[in-house]
Amino acid sequence: MKLNKFNIFLIEDDIKLKKYICDYLEAYEYKVAIIDDFDNIMDEILVKYINIILIKFIH
Repeated sequence: MKLNKFNIFLIEDDIKLKKYICDYLEAYEYKVAIIDDFDNIMDEILVKYINIILIKFIH
């Protein structure tokens, strides 16, 4: 039985890390949406069907 995969929205500013995470998740057949325009994150989230949001916080 094949499980439904999640649609993942990745918010990451490090280009190499973003590519690594996308490649890894897509290898397991997850659909990954990324953002490059950080000024309009909420607009992007609202127009896409997203199950999970991955974001890196540094404090």
